[in-house]
Amino acid sequence: MAQNRRFHRFVIFVGIACTALSSIRPALALDADEILLITNKNSPESQSLAKLYCQLRNVPADRTVALDLPTDEEMSFDAYETGVVGQVRQYLTDHQLKTKIKCLLTFYGVPFRIRNKQN
Repeated sequence: MAQNRRFHRFVIFVGIACTALSSIRPALALDADEILLITNKNSPESQSLAKLYCQLRNVPADRTVALDLPTDEEMSFDAYETGVVGQVRQYLTDHQLKTKIKCLLTFYGVPFRIRNKQN
């Protein structure tokens, strides 16, 4: 009898835990309009991949910023500061997206290494 009660309590606990976890999980997911896609306008592949991503994930068209970047894997710190950071900040400000965007997603063609800052 005591074993049955423990089993029933365990089943109820598991049920409550699963319900709680299932309600939390969607709250942690990103919505399509919370993503900003960063592409390299000098790389056709970068542009086409971002376009495909927007179609497949229903990302709004104004959530893509095409930057004028080198096509190498690496860029200078100064080029990063002016060509990426400054441009992305300006885009977020111009489109009133500062509080909306939660994730910056870079695509193939955007340099992924930044050289050390030269003093």
